[in-house]
Parts: sequence; structure tokens; C-alpha cells
Amino acid sequence: MGLQIIGCNYAYGFYSLELFCSIQKQLHRKEIHLYGKAPQVWIDAEGFLHLQNVIDTVHRYGLHIHSFEAAEYGYHFGYTNADMRNCSKRYFQNVVDFCAGASISNLYLYIKPNGFHEADMEKPLLFETFLWISEYAREKGIEICYKCTDRSILFMQELEKLLRQNQFNFSYGLDTLQQPESLSNIISQLGTPDTVFLHGTAQAIEGYLFELTSRCYAGSVVAYKTYMEPCSFEDPDYLNHILQSEVSVQRMAACAKEGSHEL
Repeated sequence: MGLQIIGCNYAYGFYSLELFCSIQKQLHRKEIHLYGKAPQVWIDAEGFLHLQNVIDTVHRYGLHIHSFEAAEYGYHFGYTNADMRNCSKRYFQNVVDFCAGASISNLYLYIKPNGFHEADMEKPLLFETFLWISEYAREKGIEICYKCTDRSILFMQELEKLLRQNQFNFSYGLDTLQQPESLSNIISQLGTPDTVFLHGTAQAIEGYLFELTSRCYAGSVVAYKTYMEPCSFEDPDYLNHILQSEVSVQRMAACAKEGSHEL
């Protein structure tokens, strides 16, 4: 049996949550990673909608929400403008409340390659907000995890130190924007990721699956953005293209397991 692939709604664009869950069931998947974007999930600074519909739809197809990822929609973590920072906090508070209502225990926040070091942000405010989110999530029984690429390792090391100094756990997920060869470097500096998000070309994804299998990786593997070729939502054949990519990932995962003894 190969690596267990967790489905993700990211690539399904404006298709319904119902359709996404139906396809995951056809692929014999048991768990999903839910990316919090409209229209499948609606959360903003004012609140959230359709929580019960999300719960009912996922359960109807026999699926379990393994983890949730906040879609920023312009909300960032370290704005110097107090009004914008408060709006950001309200958004992430609503994300945590949504996860608590849906009994989701793992919440991922994406750390951009530059660590959010834009001109209108400051690192002390940024870290202050991370600590606030972590504390609020802990009160709700939710674990904050951080998703990154290998281009944000230094920032992640700073963040890990901050969190541990304040008695918070640190766990991260790796977005596979880089080639599989970068995996060793990331693990040597941050440790083994709890989750790997497959994102890239067929060749890169296949390389990561073989590399993970050869390492006897026991974490989660999310089929995040697995377009085997460039495509857009406007393409009339978009959905069929995504389905083919989903099947290819399943096949590659099985092949990686079969060939792991040769690596």
C-alpha cells in the first residue's frame, strides 16, 4: 500500500464542495485538507457562513477533515496600520472559531517566502500577532501549524524559537515548490514536516513521493495543487484535467511504494 494521499479542494476553484467530496470518495480517500476559500467555505472579518453545510457535506461522503488552511484574502499578520491589523485579527479569530465548530484540530497558516517582510509590516507586530493567534487557538483546542517553502527557512527558525520560548508547540508543513533534492536541506534545519503539500509538475511530485517513501515518511501527504500541466479555471476542460491529475497522483504514490526498496 502506497502513501496515503489526502485530498484538497484548492484546485477545484469555483466548483461546489459537494462535487469535490464526491470525487474524493470515488478516489477512495478518507481525509481532506480544506482550503478556506469561497464559495466552498466563506470566512471574512465579519464572521463565517454555511458551517453546518460544510459539516453535513463532508460527513455525507464519509470523509474527515484532517486540517484546514486559512485563505488570507488580503488579511496579513503584521500590518503597522492598527485598523488593518485589527481586521486581520478578527478574520483569523473567525477562522479558529470555524475550525472549532467543525471539530477541526489542525489549522495551517501559510508563511510566504519573504516571511511577510513587506514595507507596511513590522516583525515585532508580526510575531505579536502569531502569539495572539496561537493563544486563541489553544484555548479552542486547535493546533496552529505553519506551511512554508524552503525559501522561508530562516524566518521559520525565528518563529519556532519564539513559539517555544512562549510554551507553544511548533509544527510545519512543506509546500513542494522546489525540487525534491531540497528536502534533505529543509529537514536538516527544521526537522521532518508533519505534512507535505504536493504542488508542482508531475516530475517534481513524482520525485517527492519517491523521496518521502524512501525515507519511510509517516506524516500526511496532501494533493494540494497538482496541475500536471498549466491550466486555468476558464479552460472548458479544466475539471477533466484536474481529475486526470488526481488519478496520476494516486498512481505515482502506489508506484513510489513499490519502487522504494530500490532507492
